[in-house]
Amino acid sequence: MLRDSRPPQVWSKTFTRLRFAPSDGSAETWLLNLGCHSEAMLGKNSLVSADFPCYLRRRVAKVNGAEVIFFIGCEGGLIRPKELDKDNIVSTVMCGELLADAAMAITNDRKLPPLLNFLRQPYYSEAENVMLLVAVKAGIIKNKKKFATGKGEIGYAIQTEMTYMNLGGDLEQGGLEMLFLPCELFPELAYGGYLTAEESATGLGPEANPIPLCEIAQNPDLLVFNLCNDMTGYVVPPNDWILNEKTPYIDGGKDKTGRNHYEETNSLGPRTAEIIAETFKGMMETVRGA
Repeated sequence: MLRDSRPPQVWSKTFTRLRFAPSDGSAETWLLNLGCHSEAMLGKNSLVSADFPCYLRRRVAKVNGAEVIFFIGCEGGLIRPKELDKDNIVSTVMCGELLADAAMAITNDRKLPPLLNFLRQPYYSEAENVMLLVAVKAGIIKNKKKFATGKGEIGYAIQTEMTYMNLGGDLEQGGLEMLFLPCELFPELAYGGYLTAEESATGLGPEANPIPLCEIAQNPDLLVFNLCNDMTGYVVPPNDWILNEKTPYIDGGKDKTGRNHYEETNSLGPRTAEIIAETFKGMMETVRGA
């Protein structure tokens, strides 16, 4: 049901459901996580819409009675629903209802004890996107946490945060590990599968990129949430990062294959992925007691 419009073809094939079942038998609450933009309507429509999560929630409520909260996983780069019908509205409804049926068909539940641990980590991310900084200066984007750190091309950074959480105990106890990120992370930065030197826009190989987050956590089932607590834009692997030389951060650059690099124009800068990986590595050293 998903498509990836920017190489490499990497995305999470897992649809995760967290069920909170009250002991009094009242309606359950489901937290659903899927690495997919909620944009089945596509850009050619002029309607305001809750897109496919609306129809997902409606169908689950009608058939199962559960309340649903939809969360987005790693969807950068750019993961969205496939067109299921030539009419985008019909396709959007179909997508939501099919995902609802998939959520209701999950049978491999495991019960987790009511144990919750978390670690919140503020960090500084270099802000080289001059267009976003101009928007902040003009008051279009509200961000009071801008700092002159002297690092990066223009010496500015913003303060943001990420949160690690485990539910039901740590990994050794069989708990569920979760990472909440303030961005739209490219899936390969979480799961691996980077472009080779021959495939990448820069000609650099996978070694130019940080260690994937699941590898840092030593947990292939790490559940990643995007757009949490903040929004700092797309996070692009360094070996596929390019800008338009004449109008950087305004127009997407084109690489040797003609691919348009739109996501870079909505990113803080080329070191964002590395900073996230470094920060998460420090958090996991704390969690694992290293």
